[in-house]
Amino acid sequence: MLTAEQVYTAIGHKLYGMRESQYITAENMAAALNISLQELEEYESGKTPVTATVLYTLSKIYSCPPAKFLEGIDPESLNSAFPDSKDL
Repeated sequence: MLTAEQVYTAIGHKLYGMRESQYITAENMAAALNISLQELEEYESGKTPVTATVLYTLSKIYSCPPAKFLEGIDPESLNSAFPDSKDL
């Protein structure tokens, strides 16, 4: 089971890998997201949870669904990392 921090780190590593695979500089990505370079670095390192707005914008940049950033993370691990979340 993962902690919330481990989930943030996994998402951050995915963001970093996707950016690098497209040869996008950190400076250019930060500008495209309208955030500071420091904020981008905090997202990519997992120090800060990625906001829904940033995930949505990234999904537009990469032409993929926002769920792409959760690929590889076991759903049960998400449930254990965020036990206060409720099903609708």
